[in-house]
Amino acid sequence: MNKNVGQVDRIIRITTGVVCAYIALLNPFAFTNTILSVVVGVFAAINLLTALFSFCPMYQMSGISTRKK
Repeated sequence: MNKNVGQVDRIIRITTGVVCAYIALLNPFAFTNTILSVVVGVFAAINLLTALFSFCPMYQMSGISTRKK
């Protein structure tokens, strides 16, 4: 598993993941639509995990890397 997510990409993913997790878990308006909350929560988890491991499977399949060598 080669790292393919760069520093700026990681910061964007962490920010997006935290905001989406807040919307999915803590925002009272998100509870009115449970399916939307689950979708946003899964999106948040994917962003946070790819940022944590600096690896994106979609980048690997596409041959993309934002990491500087």
